[in-house]
Amino acid sequence: MRIRRPNAAEVVAVVALVVASSGSAVAAGRYLITSSSQIKPSALRQIAHALRGETAEPSSLWAFNKPGVGIDAAIVECPAGFEEVSGGYFADLPPDWQILSQRRSPHSYSVIAVSSDLHSTEQAKLKVTAYCRSTP
Repeated sequence: MRIRRPNAAEVVAVVALVVASSGSAVAAGRYLITSSSQIKPSALRQIAHALRGETAEPSSLWAFNKPGVGIDAAIVECPAGFEEVSGGYFADLPPDWQILSQRRSPHSYSVIAVSSDLHSTEQAKLKVTAYCRSTP
């Protein structure tokens, strides 16, 4: 089988591909940020202030189910004038328990755990935390 000669459009496309790839490689080698010393100090201060300056202490709540009740829920709310920006939970659950729901809202974070046996006598523990920021 004979290899045909490429036409002009194919040559231009290959040249453009090579130039674009080499330009990206040069830019990655020269402009890739690998340490914080490459970032302007005022920009770092601004980011740090935005992350910690307006953040309230995290609100946390432990919840324990009552023996014989196979459901446990924990809801934590941000103080007035604050909004929830992040949240999470720690669960120490017996084997037959599972997290049914976790929900964020603008001012709270909640988690619900249930047992496959709604009359379970095993203890379930939930700790819910919400990180709050003052509202603008």
